[in-house]
Amino acid sequence: MKEKILQEEYEEVKQLVEYVLAAQSKQEAEKYIPKLQYCAYGLSGNVNLIFRELVLCVKDASGRVANKEQLVYLANRKLYEMERYVVEE
Repeated sequence: MKEKILQEEYEEVKQLVEYVLAAQSKQEAEKYIPKLQYCAYGLSGNVNLIFRELVLCVKDASGRVANKEQLVYLANRKLYEMERYVVEE
């Protein structure tokens, strides 16, 4: 288990988050959620906790929802929090 995330993995997470948030429906977003969740494999500690919170925020913000701006903001905050745990190889 690792308490850091590689820069390459972080970039993949960011890309998947963008795909989910841009999805027009929750059904369309569901294509990317498992891939996003898989990115957490092997993470532990604070980075794992932040990652799990990120996934919840992204799921809530996917598709057409009333408070999308607020949920997208929360997801972006979680991405920002994860940056502390990003390392180069």
